[in-house]
Amino acid sequence: MKTGVNQASDRARDDIAVTEPTTPPRDHMQSDEELPEQLPRYPGESPPNTLPPGVFTDHETSDETSSLISHASSLPGEILVQSSVDIRRSHRVDLRGVQLLPLRRFWQLFVLMGVLSGIGLMTINNVGNVVKALWRKYDDSADQTFIVRTQQLHVSILSLCSFSGRLLSGVGSDFLVKVLDANRLWCIAIASTIFFLAQLCAILITNPHLLAFVSGLSGLGYGFLFGVFPSIVAETFGIHGLSQNWGFMTLAPAITGNAFNIFYGKIYDTHSTVGPGGQRICLEGVECYKSAYVTSLVASVVGLGLALWIIQSDRKATLLGEG
Repeated sequence: MKTGVNQASDRARDDIAVTEPTTPPRDHMQSDEELPEQLPRYPGESPPNTLPPGVFTDHETSDETSSLISHASSLPGEILVQSSVDIRRSHRVDLRGVQLLPLRRFWQLFVLMGVLSGIGLMTINNVGNVVKALWRKYDDSADQTFIVRTQQLHVSILSLCSFSGRLLSGVGSDFLVKVLDANRLWCIAIASTIFFLAQLCAILITNPHLLAFVSGLSGLGYGFLFGVFPSIVAETFGIHGLSQNWGFMTLAPAITGNAFNIFYGKIYDTHSTVGPGGQRICLEGVECYKSAYVTSLVASVVGLGLALWIIQSDRKATLLGEG
């Protein structure tokens, strides 16, 4: 006859036998080849990256696509959905080199860059002539040393305002895209407006003490233009070929910059006389270059209209895509 202790031990062994899992036959076990590919096949092995195309982790987007005001990831490997450029498009699209030539958008941006940069380069390269023409008309007692110092002052104003424009357009374009959900090309529209004001000041100002408005606005608009345009190129044609595409785009200033400078020189020479030393001297003040700035004023309006047209086209395309 079993004691109570022996009976309890027998019941415990029975419970273990019932609850203990049985090993299935080898034929019913999955082989290594039948395991899903997304699972690690061996202990300690990480699963392969299964993120969809165009979506990247913070490690993969922490280089040139990171934003000055982008949101930091709180967890390792957390997917970033925002950056200084549109990741969804800039990483999905990869157009470069001669592939750009048949594209209407490439030529729109090429003309836009050419027109606006040509306006800025005309003032940047000829601000010395503007200073000289106004001071010789305004005060004939101003000597060459004073004029040279004034020219250097306006070159400094141009440089400082260009730096400020690049900084403002870089951060401002991120603010437009991320906070206001607006098109980055609005910065180009702002640059066109600034150029318009600069040309207007150059036409109207006859007092050389006010020339800082011309040089300051010209530098600011030029900085706005070049501060945001690389991001626009990256968003439109893809970030992978940015250096090559940006090189193509900067051919535009080489063409239009020379064209605007030659035109300015023709106008200035028309109103100049040849001095004893063979140098051309213009004593007519603002009339020495007024016609050139009237032309660049019209060009700034063309640039503004083109920027607004592209913005409207993008808006329509977005609405059609959502519909």
